[in-house]
Amino acid sequence: MRRTSIAAAVACIFAISAALHAAPAAEGKAKGVSPSDFFVDPASVDLQRYLAPPPAQDSAQTQKEFAEIRHLQETRTPEREKIAQDDQVETVFAVVRDGLGPRFTAQDLPVTAVFFQQLLAVEGKVVDPAKDAWSRKRPAIIDSTIKPCVKPSTSGSYPSGHTTVAYMTALVLSDILPEHRAEIFEGASRFAESRIVCGVHYRSDIEASKTAAAVIIMQARANPAFQKGFAESKAEMRRVLETGKLAERAPGGH
Repeated sequence: MRRTSIAAAVACIFAISAALHAAPAAEGKAKGVSPSDFFVDPASVDLQRYLAPPPAQDSAQTQKEFAEIRHLQETRTPEREKIAQDDQVETVFAVVRDGLGPRFTAQDLPVTAVFFQQLLAVEGKVVDPAKDAWSRKRPAIIDSTIKPCVKPSTSGSYPSGHTTVAYMTALVLSDILPEHRAEIFEGASRFAESRIVCGVHYRSDIEASKTAAAVIIMQARANPAFQKGFAESKAEMRRVLETGKLAERAPGGH
């Protein structure tokens, strides 16, 4: 199959998944996970096979993306900046902060916390080689008038690691809690949009990362260790979140 055909197929799979998900309806980047515990072998996921190269620096698309970043910089409020800064934290609990109740925390869901930490730990191992290969310069490096609202990174811009984390999280969490797909994907979208709001990524970085997330999760789902962790996380989440709802309904509950 040609590279373009593979990319189109993956994009189609993600689009179908996203359409379904859009129907009505400890913190910090994962550390301490051994490569032997990854749900996906990073060497088996070459994103250059699945993604088109980033738009050329002098292309009309890139200029349009710069215009969007400048507009968002001029119009972003202190409140939106604070949200974007909070979206620096790459955990399931940061991606989906609203809509799942007060017990959706690492403290109340320790099994879930470990499962998603293990799931997300592979992101950098997959995304960073693609960033290095394409070496797309971050917006503020090209245009000094762009002032990021988070600490800028010197790594390549394409694709976005934070966005890959957001959509990896959403694809799996929405399978655990399908009745909350709308809230989950809304959280992922907000998390990804924060990268443009803060001026550290281009729109095309965000879009490419959705495909990257889909490729990684498709492979993870075939891993028995993932399947075991998924089942354990689902059982814990169902028990804890339902208990929280019952407490809210009880007399005197909040």
